[in-house]
Amino acid sequence: MSRPSIAAPAVECVPNVSEGRDHGVIECLADAIRSVGGVTLMNVHADADHHRTVFSFLGAPAFRLGWLVLPPVLASAVAQAKRRDDLGSPTLDQL
Repeated sequence: MSRPSIAAPAVECVPNVSEGRDHGVIECLADAIRSVGGVTLMNVHADADHHRTVFSFLGAPAFRLGWLVLPPVLASAVAQAKRRDDLGSPTLDQL
């Protein structure tokens, strides 16, 4: 009995973010993932109780995803939240 062939190998990425309530933000992030060529968004699971969203997407093994680019419409709000969250936190310069 022969084994079924796999069309192409894939790597699954499963990032999660601290946003589970604002569906506009969640959809904006999902759209950013969908816009990357060679990547397929498989699932989005938002949990309002824990204020988290998990994205599952597939890409070719040779595809290197260093980071997701924040959609411009969210940049200001994320920068403000980061500044607020960083207040009182010790800092460590990145090399």
